[in-house]
Amino acid sequence: MQYVINNHDYINRFHRRYVHNMYATLQELHDIISNRMASQGNNVNLFGLGTMQFTNGTRILHIVENYISVSGGDGSITWEQAAEAEVLTLIQQLEGVDRHTGPHPVHGGWGFNLHTLWKNRNADDLGSEAAARDAAQLIVHQFLRPGSAATAARIRSDNAAEILRVMMQ
Repeated sequence: MQYVINNHDYINRFHRRYVHNMYATLQELHDIISNRMASQGNNVNLFGLGTMQFTNGTRILHIVENYISVSGGDGSITWEQAAEAEVLTLIQQLEGVDRHTGPHPVHGGWGFNLHTLWKNRNADDLGSEAAARDAAQLIVHQFLRPGSAATAARIRSDNAAEILRVMMQ
């Protein structure tokens, strides 16, 4: 974040702005991210982007590439196009399609599908507390991959169990 603040006038061009009304083109945003990743590595954390507030360089680049693709590459994007690109990115991420992170570290290949894995692992009782906890664990360890994965997984697992309990009342 400090890099973008110091080198790209973040406060005036990006801060508190949506992607459809920032003072930069999508290609400029793409170049900032690409250059930072080239110097710091693919997993450099930059700034929150999009509805999902991705901060990881590879995920930000992925969403920006989808912004560019959906908008037709003209440098700007409408709110509607941004929403379409973000939904597309989320679907691709959950299906394991990520051009920048390489094959999935546990399951390999580009076709890894988190939902299918969860269903297969919990086929006996998809509506159980164990299945809810497993979904939370999978999201943390296989999709979000935060630095504090063990803590995040425990918290999300407990939350998933509580949400299921409330929904089943």
